[in-house]
Amino acid sequence: MPVVRYVVLAALVVWLGDMVQGLFGDALRDGKLVAAVCGGVIVAGLVVMKFVGPPPQAFLLRVGLAIVMTAITAFAAFRGSAPMLAFGAGLGFVLLGWYARE
Repeated sequence: MPVVRYVVLAALVVWLGDMVQGLFGDALRDGKLVAAVCGGVIVAGLVVMKFVGPPPQAFLLRVGLAIVMTAITAFAAFRGSAPMLAFGAGLGFVLLGWYARE
């Protein structure tokens, strides 16, 4: 179970790093693929944690945030919207806060 938590946390950190790079550096050159892969890993990892071990706190809210973040990142990548990307990064830091408390 700890391995799944660390994989989900690593995917979240990579995703946030890519979002911050998109805000302050390159404008999401390959961010669409990174967002899709990391979002899928996070959602799959949360589902595995729910059914294999003790469920994570606020499971539905976490999964919902990961799905919304994926949609926001995809929208920002196709439309070039930096404020939307900043909002998605903010949601990512909310998810990161949950991992800091666990």
